[in-house]
Amino acid sequence: MEKLFVYYSLSGNGDAVAKEFSKHGYKTVRAEETKSMPKSMVARILKGGFLASIGHKSKINDLGVDFSDCERIVVGTPIWNAHLACAANTIIELLGDRTEGVDFVLYSGSGNAEKATAKLKEKFPAAKVLSLKQPLNEPEQTVKSIEDFVL
Repeated sequence: MEKLFVYYSLSGNGDAVAKEFSKHGYKTVRAEETKSMPKSMVARILKGGFLASIGHKSKINDLGVDFSDCERIVVGTPIWNAHLACAANTIIELLGDRTEGVDFVLYSGSGNAEKATAKLKEKFPAAKVLSLKQPLNEPEQTVKSIEDFVL
């Protein structure tokens, strides 16, 4: 049974988190949306924030993993407008009924993910949820937080 970190990243924060998880023996798989986000940062914020707030699920590439082979799955996602990114909603849908052995790492500009955490706890009551503030800009705190999280 393997440990998997499956994540979405638009700005590179998820990639920084994935790098740390790989150091702890996790296989990492990056979800890619089949449709690109707008190039303009303002358009990304408006479109992504709106779609995230309504729970939209984006189309993503085939992840190439069998979740049933994983003893632990950690889903990594940015927080947009206090909600999970659309690709993360799709990953959660792909998990089906599985709720055990699923945890989450949330990364946001503010580090505040209370609303998203509360929503995740409704479906995944036993899940551990780690909220990180800008992993690319806070590398030392990110490393320490992930080390504590994987134990």
